[in-house]
Amino acid sequence: MAHCTHATLADLELFAKTKTSISHCPLSNVYFSSERQLPLREAWNAGVDVGLGSDISGGYRVGLDENMRWSVGISKLRQGSRTTEEGESLAISWKESLYLATLGGAKALGLDRTKKVGRLEKGWSFDAQWIKVGGEKSRVDWVGGEVNFEDKVEKWWCNGSEADRRGVWVQGRRVYGTKEGDKEYR
Repeated sequence: MAHCTHATLADLELFAKTKTSISHCPLSNVYFSSERQLPLREAWNAGVDVGLGSDISGGYRVGLDENMRWSVGISKLRQGSRTTEEGESLAISWKESLYLATLGGAKALGLDRTKKVGRLEKGWSFDAQWIKVGGEKSRVDWVGGEVNFEDKVEKWWCNGSEADRRGVWVQGRRVYGTKEGDKEYR
Protein backbone atom coordinates (compact mmCIF):
# COMPACT_ATOMS: atom_id res chain seq x y z
CA MET A 1 0.00 0.00 0.00
CA ALA A 2 1.10 3.58 -0.53
CA HIS A 3 0.60 6.54 1.80
CA CYS A 4 -2.18 5.12 4.05
CA THR A 5 -2.87 8.54 5.54
CA HIS A 6 -6.41 7.54 6.47
CA ALA A 7 -5.53 4.12 7.89
CA THR A 8 -7.23 3.25 11.15
CA LEU A 9 -5.84 0.93 13.82
CA ALA A 10 -8.19 -1.78 12.48
CA ASP A 11 -6.74 -1.24 8.98
CA LEU A 12 -3.21 -1.52 10.33
CA GLU A 13 -4.05 -4.75 12.17
CA LEU A 14 -5.50 -6.15 8.92
CA PHE A 15 -2.34 -5.12 7.04
CA ALA A 16 -0.20 -6.93 9.60
CA LYS A 17 -2.41 -10.04 9.46
CA THR A 18 -2.27 -10.13 5.65
CA LYS A 19 1.43 -9.14 5.50
CA THR A 20 0.58 -5.98 3.56
CA SER A 21 3.39 -3.43 3.61
CA ILE A 22 3.25 0.36 3.36
CA SER A 23 5.39 2.74 1.35
CA HIS A 24 5.66 5.96 3.35
CA CYS A 25 6.16 9.11 1.28
CA PRO A 26 6.08 11.88 3.91
CA LEU A 27 6.53 14.88 1.64
CA SER A 28 3.82 13.62 -0.72
CA ASN A 29 1.55 13.24 2.31
CA VAL A 30 2.11 16.91 3.16
CA TYR A 31 1.13 18.00 -0.34
CA PHE A 32 -1.88 15.76 -0.85
CA SER A 33 -3.16 14.97 2.62
CA SER A 34 -2.08 17.87 4.78
CA GLU A 35 -4.58 17.14 7.55
CA ARG A 36 -3.79 13.42 7.87
CA GLN A 37 -0.46 11.65 7.92
CA LEU A 38 0.52 7.99 8.00
CA PRO A 39 0.20 6.71 11.58
CA LEU A 40 3.75 5.36 11.33
CA ARG A 41 4.43 4.47 14.95
CA GLU A 42 1.04 2.77 15.19
CA ALA A 43 1.77 0.82 11.99
CA TRP A 44 5.06 -0.43 13.43
CA ASN A 45 3.39 -1.33 16.71
CA ALA A 46 0.74 -3.29 14.79
CA GLY A 47 3.49 -5.28 13.06
CA VAL A 48 3.28 -3.67 9.61
CA ASP A 49 6.45 -3.45 7.52
CA VAL A 50 6.96 0.15 6.39
CA GLY A 51 9.55 1.39 3.93
CA LEU A 52 10.40 4.90 2.89
CA GLY A 53 9.23 5.95 -0.55
CA SER A 54 10.03 8.89 -2.74
CA ASP A 55 7.08 10.20 -4.69
CA ILE A 56 8.19 12.95 -7.07
CA SER A 57 4.58 13.79 -7.97
CA GLY A 58 4.16 14.95 -4.42
CA GLY A 59 7.46 16.60 -3.82
CA TYR A 60 10.40 18.41 -5.27
CA ARG A 61 13.12 15.75 -5.04
CA VAL A 62 13.32 12.02 -5.57
CA GLY A 63 16.09 11.50 -3.00
CA LEU A 64 15.51 9.43 0.11
CA ASP A 65 17.76 11.74 2.14
CA GLU A 66 15.14 14.50 2.14
CA ASN A 67 12.37 11.99 2.77
CA MET A 68 14.21 10.64 5.81
CA ARG A 69 14.27 14.17 7.22
CA TRP A 70 10.61 14.73 6.36
CA SER A 71 9.60 11.43 8.02
CA VAL A 72 11.08 12.63 11.31
CA GLY A 73 9.56 16.10 10.97
CA ILE A 74 6.09 14.77 10.15
CA SER A 75 6.24 12.32 13.04
CA LYS A 76 7.14 15.17 15.41
CA LEU A 77 4.21 17.23 14.13
CA ARG A 78 1.92 14.27 14.71
CA GLN A 79 3.35 13.84 18.18
CA GLY A 80 2.32 17.16 19.67
CA SER A 81 1.09 16.10 23.10
CA ARG A 82 -0.27 12.78 21.85
CA THR A 83 1.13 9.31 22.40
CA THR A 84 0.14 5.77 21.46
CA GLU A 85 -2.29 3.89 23.69
CA GLU A 86 0.78 2.56 25.52
CA GLY A 87 2.07 6.08 26.18
CA GLU A 88 4.85 5.79 23.59
CA SER A 89 5.86 8.83 21.54
CA LEU A 90 4.50 9.05 17.99
CA ALA A 91 7.72 10.74 16.86
CA ILE A 92 10.53 8.76 15.27
CA SER A 93 14.25 9.38 15.54
CA TRP A 94 16.78 10.04 12.78
CA LYS A 95 18.05 6.48 13.30
CA GLU A 96 14.56 5.10 12.74
CA SER A 97 14.32 7.10 9.52
CA LEU A 98 17.56 5.45 8.34
CA TYR A 99 15.89 2.11 9.07
CA LEU A 100 12.88 3.17 6.94
CA ALA A 101 15.23 3.97 4.04
CA THR A 102 17.22 0.73 4.28
CA LEU A 103 16.06 -2.47 5.95
CA GLY A 104 12.51 -1.14 6.40
CA GLY A 105 12.22 -0.67 2.65
CA ALA A 106 13.77 -4.06 1.94
CA LYS A 107 11.32 -5.74 4.33
CA ALA A 108 8.36 -3.86 2.86
CA LEU A 109 9.28 -5.23 -0.58
CA GLY A 110 10.21 -8.70 0.69
CA LEU A 111 13.79 -8.21 -0.54
CA ASP A 112 15.28 -8.99 2.85
CA ARG A 113 14.10 -12.59 2.38
CA THR A 114 14.48 -13.11 -1.36
CA LYS A 115 17.64 -11.17 -2.18
CA LYS A 116 19.11 -10.55 1.27
CA VAL A 117 18.96 -6.77 0.83
CA GLY A 118 18.92 -4.08 3.52
CA ARG A 119 21.85 -4.94 5.79
CA LEU A 120 25.59 -4.46 5.56
CA GLU A 121 26.34 -7.99 6.67
CA LYS A 122 28.31 -10.98 5.37
CA GLY A 123 26.17 -13.09 3.07
CA TRP A 124 23.87 -10.19 2.20
CA SER A 125 23.76 -8.33 -1.09
CA PHE A 126 26.18 -5.40 -1.17
CA ASP A 127 23.91 -2.40 -1.71
CA ALA A 128 25.66 0.64 -0.34
CA GLN A 129 26.65 4.26 -0.77
CA TRP A 130 30.07 5.69 -0.16
CA ILE A 131 29.56 8.99 1.63
CA LYS A 132 32.46 11.39 2.06
CA VAL A 133 31.49 14.68 3.65
CA GLY A 134 33.33 17.97 3.77
CA GLY A 135 34.13 18.47 0.08
CA GLU A 136 33.84 21.73 -1.82
CA LYS A 137 30.07 21.43 -2.44
CA SER A 138 29.24 19.61 0.79
CA ARG A 139 26.79 21.19 3.22
CA VAL A 140 28.36 19.23 6.08
CA ASP A 141 31.11 20.84 8.10
CA TRP A 142 32.89 19.76 11.28
CA VAL A 143 33.08 22.46 13.90
CA GLY A 144 35.41 21.87 16.78
CA GLY A 145 37.54 18.87 17.62
CA GLU A 146 37.10 15.13 17.35
CA VAL A 147 33.69 13.87 16.17
CA ASN A 148 32.63 10.27 16.82
CA PHE A 149 31.14 8.04 14.10
CA GLU A 150 27.51 8.32 15.25
CA ASP A 151 27.73 12.12 15.37
CA LYS A 152 29.20 12.13 11.84
CA VAL A 153 26.34 10.00 10.53
CA GLU A 154 23.78 12.21 12.26
CA LYS A 155 25.40 15.36 10.87
CA TRP A 156 25.30 13.85 7.37
CA TRP A 157 21.67 12.88 7.99
CA CYS A 158 20.86 16.50 8.90
CA ASN A 159 22.79 18.30 6.14
CA GLY A 160 24.09 15.79 3.61
CA SER A 161 23.26 15.82 -0.08
CA GLU A 162 24.26 14.25 -3.38
CA ALA A 163 27.47 16.30 -3.18
CA ASP A 164 28.65 13.89 -0.46
CA ARG A 165 27.94 10.73 -2.48
CA ARG A 166 31.12 9.29 -4.00
CA GLY A 167 29.89 5.86 -5.02
CA VAL A 168 26.85 3.59 -5.16
CA TRP A 169 26.78 -0.21 -5.36
CA VAL A 170 23.72 -2.31 -6.20
CA GLN A 171 23.93 -6.08 -5.85
CA GLY A 172 27.71 -5.70 -5.51
CA ARG A 173 28.04 -3.82 -8.81
CA ARG A 174 29.24 -0.24 -8.80
CA VAL A 175 26.62 1.85 -10.60
CA TYR A 176 27.79 5.36 -9.71
CA GLY A 177 30.99 7.00 -8.61
CA THR A 178 34.61 7.30 -9.46
CA LYS A 179 37.40 4.81 -9.78
CA GLU A 180 40.89 6.03 -9.08
CA GLY A 181 42.15 7.69 -12.25
CA ASP A 182 38.77 7.50 -14.02
CA LYS A 183 36.19 10.19 -14.59
CA GLU A 184 32.88 9.91 -12.81
CA TYR A 185 30.56 7.44 -14.49
CA ARG A 186 26.92 6.43 -14.09
